[in-house]
Amino acid sequence: LDRADEMHKKALVINEKLSRQEGMAINYFNLGLIARDRRNFETVKELWSKARELYSKIGIPKEVQKVEGLLASLPPEN
Repeated sequence: LDRADEMHKKALVINEKLSRQEGMAINYFNLGLIARDRRNFETVKELWSKARELYSKIGIPKEVQKVEGLLASLPPEN
C-alpha cells in the first residue's frame, strides 16, 4: 500500500500542475481506497469528498453517484 500511496500522490501533483481535474478526482478516489484499506476513515471521507466535488464540477454524475454511495457505506463516526 505504501508504494501505491506514493505513486498516486505523485500523479496527483502532476495532475494539479496540468490542471487535469478528472485526473485529480481519480487520484483522490484511489488515495481514498488506500486510506480505507488502512481503516483511516476520516481521511477516506476527506479524499472522497474532494473527488466527489471535482466529479460534480466537471459534470460526471455517474462518478458522483459512485462516490456518494461509497461515502454512505463508511462506518459512522464515533
